[in-house]
Amino acid sequence: MASTRSELDSMLDELERDLQMLIMMNSADSDEVLGAFARQAERIEASAGTGDAAHVRERIKAILGSPVVKSENVTRVTIFFAGKDAKGQFELTMTMPIATASAIGSTTNGQPGLGGPKR
Repeated sequence: MASTRSELDSMLDELERDLQMLIMMNSADSDEVLGAFARQAERIEASAGTGDAAHVRERIKAILGSPVVKSENVTRVTIFFAGKDAKGQFELTMTMPIATASAIGSTTNGQPGLGGPKR
C-alpha cells in the first residue's frame, strides 16, 4: 500500500536529517554516506504512489543539492535500482558525479525519472 503524502514528507525529512548526520560522522567516506542515503531514498520512492512519485524525486533532488552536501565536497553519488524484466529480477548500480545527478531533470521523454527511449 502506498504511503500518504504526509507520511512520505516525514520519511523525506528523516532522510535529510540522516544525511546531515552521516556526513558529519563519516565525511571522509562519501561513497559510504551516499550509498546509505541511496538505499533509504529507494525505500521511500518504492512506497510512493504514482501521484506522489514526482514529489518524492524532487525532494530527493533538493536534498542532494543542499548546502550541507555541497559544503562537504561530496563529489560522487551511487544510485541503486532494482527491477524486473522478462528475464527476471535484476539490480543496477551506477556511480556518477554529483553534478550529473543534480542535473538530471525530473522528466525525460515525457516519462518520470531518467526515462529512456519510448517503446
